[in-house]
Amino acid sequence: AAFTFELFIKIVAEGFFPMRFFFYWSRHEKEVKFSYWNIFDFSIVVGNYVILMADKNGQSSTPSSSLLSMLRLIRLLKVFRLVRAFPELQVIVEALIMGLKSIGYIGGLLLLLIYVFAILGTTLFGVNDPFHFGTLHTSILTLFRVSTLDGWSDIMYINFYG
Repeated sequence: AAFTFELFIKIVAEGFFPMRFFFYWSRHEKEVKFSYWNIFDFSIVVGNYVILMADKNGQSSTPSSSLLSMLRLIRLLKVFRLVRAFPELQVIVEALIMGLKSIGYIGGLLLLLIYVFAILGTTLFGVNDPFHFGTLHTSILTLFRVSTLDGWSDIMYINFYG
């Protein structure tokens, strides 16, 4: 109800030109620009009402209720509008986006390292613990499990005591 009220107030605020809610005239660039955040808000609110009407008409509520929950979670993306309001936050977000490329390289290096140690684990521990280190695939999964500290003590005791 709050998002519907907000949408209604925004449209009424445009007065005699309610379509300005969806697009506006850019004075600097001398062209019509779409307001993508307003279109996003409108589609979320209308989508919620469409799903609610479909549920009330007796259709299956299982897939549509999960879709409704997903649309409500997508509303959280509206928080990214704050990036434009705070220049300091905009600098931080831009730095994080620029750093994604190097994070991909670090992830690739980590996968290569896990692969090398999985080969080593299969060679050294495959006979002692064939359940965790019998094949290369299970060795990779075991190393991932150990790196996340999920049940690593079981694997340690099996390979320590035999």
